[in-house]
Amino acid sequence: MDSQRRNEIFHSELGAMIRVQRESLAFSLEQVSRDSDCGLSRSALSLIELGEQQIYAHQLFELAKTLRFSIEDYFQKIEKKIVEEEHPEMKKIL
Repeated sequence: MDSQRRNEIFHSELGAMIRVQRESLAFSLEQVSRDSDCGLSRSALSLIELGEQQIYAHQLFELAKTLRFSIEDYFQKIEKKIVEEEHPEMKKIL
């Protein structure tokens, strides 16, 4: 798998996890944009959730505080997804 594909998986998985967490807290994109110190607009947050826009580390840190999630947990889940795609035979083991 090339680095571009890994990057696509990373951003689409991260965005999906952010969206699920935001929705589980019943927060709107507007609320997160307004109440978080991440400095992202509603439309930027939407693009991040769709995996179509990258996010800076400091923005992710602030977003994680607002949405109450562990960046480390998210990265571990994304790493697992990438390994499973690179090595489908590992899916049963992981």
